[in-house]
Amino acid sequence: MKNGTVTNIWSLKSQVENMDVSCVSKFWLTFSVVGSCLLTRSIISAILGYHYRWNIKYWMRTNCRRGPVYDELAMEHYQFDAFVAYNYSNYQWACIVLRNVLETQNNYTLCLHDRDFPVSVSIQQNIVDAVNNSRKVILVITRAFLRSDWCEFEIQMAGMRMVTDGREDAIIVIMMEEIPVAEMPRSLLNLWKNITFLMWENEQTNEEIFWDRLLEVMARP
Repeated sequence: MKNGTVTNIWSLKSQVENMDVSCVSKFWLTFSVVGSCLLTRSIISAILGYHYRWNIKYWMRTNCRRGPVYDELAMEHYQFDAFVAYNYSNYQWACIVLRNVLETQNNYTLCLHDRDFPVSVSIQQNIVDAVNNSRKVILVITRAFLRSDWCEFEIQMAGMRMVTDGREDAIIVIMMEEIPVAEMPRSLLNLWKNITFLMWENEQTNEEIFWDRLLEVMARP
């Protein structure tokens, strides 16, 4: 050899075989590392995609829509006239006062989660179904509602519905108390210019005006 070392053919063959084994080992090591990274990334992406699937749908419908798809004939196929989203602290008002005026006195059909959500279905899917199966969405806003776990999700689904239908009167916001803008979620503020806004005031004169206004909005397609 060039460095003056004398070797025989068997020793040279052994060295070449060792080099082949080393190269193959490095290849499979690299392949295993890259494969593991890709698999891990795919699993994480799948988990995140499933967890945020409704957020993704909301973003796609908001940013990729081509135009209104609302069909007035489809109104006849809604199961409910309105889905009422409320915090349990407002159960009495939503399920007794509001229900009495809209359902008992005016024959509207409401979806109330304490009464109409199937227990065999997840809360998330129940909300999606309720929004999709209702002609309108009524958000009963209080500080307790804004602090609730499902507040953001209900607002986003209502916003998606408004975008899908191409209608600005699909969402009715009822403010049960005065709340500074700084305390409201961005998802609600983004819809603020495109929703019907009503303020509840527990006084007889103002109460009559409130119900007249609500019934006027409910009568719209």
